[in-house]
Amino acid sequence: MKGILIAITVSVAFILGSSAAVAQYPNPAGSVTITSATVAAPTGADVTLTCTLVGVTGAPSANAPCTFTIESEPGTDAAVGSKVVTKMTDANGVATTVLKTGSTPGQIVVSATSGAFRSVTVVNVTSSAGGPPASGVVVPPSTGDGGLVK
Repeated sequence: MKGILIAITVSVAFILGSSAAVAQYPNPAGSVTITSATVAAPTGADVTLTCTLVGVTGAPSANAPCTFTIESEPGTDAAVGSKVVTKMTDANGVATTVLKTGSTPGQIVVSATSGAFRSVTVVNVTSSAGGPPASGVVVPPSTGDGGLVK
């Protein structure tokens, strides 16, 4: 009977594949949180990103790596030093980096990871004053009223 139970378990895991829920044992202890100084910034701006790590007791995790990664961006020139940078947390469990918003309006998604933990933030980048409209829509000039207005 043991052989049948094992075969069924393996078959179910194989059939479910990547859609099956996965649990880590033991559960990871602690958390990581990423925050941005602002949720909206113009193109060409610098936005401070903060990664906060805490252990299972809620105490700060000092001298731990926190990796900031640009997950997606509207253009190609947003950066956190490059597209990925790792900073060490201080005595308060905090690590910071600067996101350069680049020249293209849209959403920049940045993650912070440390060990088994991951957190994500989004910064909405708007056009700088005097720049093109954020939608990229070009409005043609008027060709006149066609003689309809008197």
